[in-house]
Amino acid sequence: TGADPTARAFAIEALSGASLTIVDAPGMIARCEMLAGRPIPAEMLHLGVDTNHFRGGLGPERLALRGRLGISEDDILFSSMRALNPTYNQDLILNAFVRSLVKLKRKAYLLFKTYNADPDYLRMLQQQTREYGVTERVRFVNEMPYSELPSLYAATDFVINFPRRDSLPVTFLEAAASQREVISNKLEIYSGVMSDENITWFSANDHLALADAITERANGERYSEERFSRARESVIAEFSELKYQNRIRDIYRKLAFLG
Repeated sequence: TGADPTARAFAIEALSGASLTIVDAPGMIARCEMLAGRPIPAEMLHLGVDTNHFRGGLGPERLALRGRLGISEDDILFSSMRALNPTYNQDLILNAFVRSLVKLKRKAYLLFKTYNADPDYLRMLQQQTREYGVTERVRFVNEMPYSELPSLYAATDFVINFPRRDSLPVTFLEAAASQREVISNKLEIYSGVMSDENITWFSANDHLALADAITERANGERYSEERFSRARESVIAEFSELKYQNRIRDIYRKLAFLG
């Protein structure tokens, strides 16, 4: 609601009168109660992901997409999967990537998704890429059909996540279901929500720490389709979209009965 008193009043009224408030991250319940000024009936329930769609074992899809991107199997691909705007710090991700290049033992590339992009921010990022002299190492990918998104995770070695603020991003769930490794800043809202077997954490607001994490992880790992099975199992158990669908149905039935 920000500083707008009218919007704040509407939010308080909605929270106070709701039979149940559904949030997608645990910390949001405390924030809602702080806004309402009292305890409220609430439940943490994430939309989840299709764990049949997002999965590991997509070796052929990995090779095909890498071929289209001009990236060999021996190269490393880092991908930023979040919307392209200042909230997600892609300019700092680019800076950290550039800093790490001289320390990497293998050829590396960085990928940005440009759909849903802030046009000014995209132009700035492209300009920075030219100024850094790394245009050959950066890929800007236009919109892909939903059906092809698992191949983007398959092609990626490391998903980089570096937002200024966040809830629980679907990127975490898709990456874990796809058995891909994540390098992420550690925001408080992420703590204890899901298995972090596949996540390397760095300091929340430190792009130099991100550069160090990129170097350490990239120089120490080789691609495998067999890693992070526990992370995938955790997503299936806790964040499958089927679980959301079943639970939201039960909530509506209960509230309708009580009403």
